[in-house]
Amino acid sequence: HQNYESFEFLKYHTFNNYPHQSIQTMFYGADSLFNNYDKIEEKPLHILSHLKQNGYITAQSANICSKKLSSNYYESFQDEFDHENIAMFCDPNYFTTNPKTSNIKGIHSSLIRCLYGKNTFEYVLDYGKNFWETYSDSNKFLRLGFFDGNEKSGEVINYLDDYLINFIIDLINNGKFYKTILFLASGKGEIEMGII
Repeated sequence: HQNYESFEFLKYHTFNNYPHQSIQTMFYGADSLFNNYDKIEEKPLHILSHLKQNGYITAQSANICSKKLSSNYYESFQDEFDHENIAMFCDPNYFTTNPKTSNIKGIHSSLIRCLYGKNTFEYVLDYGKNFWETYSDSNKFLRLGFFDGNEKSGEVINYLDDYLINFIIDLINNGKFYKTILFLASGKGEIEMGII
């Protein structure tokens, strides 16, 4: 029998009032490093570098055509994940850079995001589950990104709820959640964190 503790912040908590600086703080530990990057003697180190130095295997999957959570300058200093599932979301049937079609394709679409008969977030979760099972006996770090909330109606993200809950329950019920910390963070409404 495993014991779990959960903590829920009932309000949004943020490191900074600018979302990208909150992301920077979350992954680098400081929010002002890149404002004066050229003047800093000790360059910032992304959390991936720390994890890899300590023997962790790292992976990410996100339904966006980008290795980074943001196009901001600071993310160019991020170490590479050992494994990732990103390329499939550059498929032109899903991804677009055309402003005329961005409301029906890609991360800003007001329509449910599907690719070849599945929700795009299902591919993200499937990859996460496969990574977790493949490295079941290893120290690991998994970042899953869901960009279903990047649209104006606020409705599309609701399709993710049951799938994400089932993903977490499956990990717990199959004993794969031992010595695990889960952070849930959102980029809309600043950063909200829940820890299980």
